[in-house]
This record gives sequence, C-alpha cells and structure tokens, in this order.
Amino acid sequence: MSFKLLHEAQSKLKNIIHSRFDSAVRSRDAASVERFFKTFPLIGEHKAGLEKFSKYLCTQVISGVFLAAVAVNGGDSGGCICLSSQLTPVWCAEEPAKECAVTAAHLRM
Repeated sequence: MSFKLLHEAQSKLKNIIHSRFDSAVRSRDAASVERFFKTFPLIGEHKAGLEKFSKYLCTQVISGVFLAAVAVNGGDSGGCICLSSQLTPVWCAEEPAKECAVTAAHLRM
C-alpha cells in the first residue's frame, strides 16, 4: 500500500513540474523556466527536461531573430516571418516541424 502511495506521489510531482515549466514558458518567465528546468534531473526526467528546454531555446532564438529583422526592416514583418520560417528547421533540426515551428503569433509580443 505505501509503495503504491509513493508512486502516486512521484507521478503527481512529475506532472506538477511539467505543468509549471510549461506555464513559465507561456508566461515568458525566464527565471522560472530555468528553475523548473533544473528540477527535471532530480525527478529522473533528464530527457524530457532537455527536450522541453531545447524547444524553449529554439523559440527564444527565432523570436530574437524575428524582432531584430523587424527592427532592421523598419517595422515591416512580412519578410521577417519568411526569414524565421526558414531558420526554424535549422535550429530545430531534430524536431518535427509541427512541434518546433515558430509562428508569427509566437513571435509577436
């Protein structure tokens, strides 16, 4: 009985950490993203933590490129969306496009 309870608690803790990490990414809270990323190895979720953090970094890089390109183009984002679309596969080569693609909605602040 206590072994089952321990596994349930472990499962709940993993769900909480995954959920909080995802929430931090959505709210663009870099400090929380880093904090929750560091907890993945502690719960035996090394690979999941690296995958989630890699996707987060991919989005941050592409977003930065997009914003810099908009600034260079004087506020015209048309060409920048195309540029970011072309760069996404470069930064996310290991991920399927549907999981890692950065859309214009992700890039706008």
